[in-house]
Amino acid sequence: MTAPTHGIFAGILLFAFGMPVEVAPYLIFGSLLPDIDHDRSFIGRILFPISYPLNRKFGHRNITHSLLVWIPLLVIGIKYKIAMWIAIGGLSHLFLDMWNLTGVGIFKPLTDKIFVMANKNFRIKVGSKNEFILMLVFSMMLWGTWELHKKKGLRGVTREVIGAYEMSYDDYERNGLEISYIEGKFRQKEGIIKEEAKYLIIGEGESEGYLVLYDKENDKVIEIPKEGKFLKSKVSSEKKEWSTMKVSDVMEVKSIDGMAFQKATKKWRKLTKGDYVIGTINYLGSIELTGSNKKTISS
Repeated sequence: MTAPTHGIFAGILLFAFGMPVEVAPYLIFGSLLPDIDHDRSFIGRILFPISYPLNRKFGHRNITHSLLVWIPLLVIGIKYKIAMWIAIGGLSHLFLDMWNLTGVGIFKPLTDKIFVMANKNFRIKVGSKNEFILMLVFSMMLWGTWELHKKKGLRGVTREVIGAYEMSYDDYERNGLEISYIEGKFRQKEGIIKEEAKYLIIGEGESEGYLVLYDKENDKVIEIPKEGKFLKSKVSSEKKEWSTMKVSDVMEVKSIDGMAFQKATKKWRKLTKGDYVIGTINYLGSIELTGSNKKTISS
C-alpha cells in the first residue's frame, strides 16, 4: 500500500483504541517506516541515505517487513513508550501489506514463505484504483473512529454499555494525578439506590481495587465498598491535576483555599482549618501548614 493508505489506517487504530492523540506522530511514522527499504517510497525519499543501501542490500519487503524486527521493538516499548507506538505503527503496515497481491515475508530471513490475508481475487494492487477506493473508505472510517475516540475508543464505548466498576477503576489509574470523577448507579449500604450519583475520586482505599470518594452534596468521604458500591459506573476527568505533599511531622492546618484531603494509615479525611495532619495530602487550590516549632509550609 502507499504512504497515505498506511498513514490513514494508523489514524484509525489511534482513534478506535483510544490511544492518546499526542502519540499520533510516532504511530504514523511507524506505519511508514517499513518502506524505508524502498528508495522511491515516501519515507525512502526522505531518508534516502538509509533507504538506498538498504534496498541494494536486501531489496523491498525484506528485513524491514519482518516480525523479527517489529516484535523486539514492541518489547522494548514496555519500557520506552515511543518505541511501542512506532512498533504498533510498523505492525499495522505489515498487516495492510498482507492484503497486497504480493503479500509479505513476515519471518524473513528465517524463511522466504510469503503470507497473505485473503485469496488473490480479494487482494489489492499497490497504487491501483482499488487502493484509491480503499483509501476513501479508510478516510470515512477515520472520521467515524474520531467520534469513538471522544469516548476513549472501543473500550470506552464498552465501558459505557457495560458500566463495570472494575473498568472504571482501571480508567482512574490510567488518569494518574488528573482530577477524576466517578458517576453512575450507586447502591448505598442501607439499600438506597442513587441513579445518577457523581463523586470526586480522592484516592485509593485500604484494599487494592477500591476507591475513596468525596460526596460534595453531603460533605462527606465515602469508602467503597464499606459504604456502598456502584452497580454501573464510568469515570471522567479534568485536565487539571491534584497537588500533593507528604508531611513527616505533625502540623496544623492554618488555612485552606480550595479543598484538601489527608491520607494517614490508609484512611482518608477532608481537612479543615485547625486540623492536625501527618502523611499524604492531596489538595486543590492552596494550603498552609504550621508546626510546633513555628515551621510553616505553604503551597
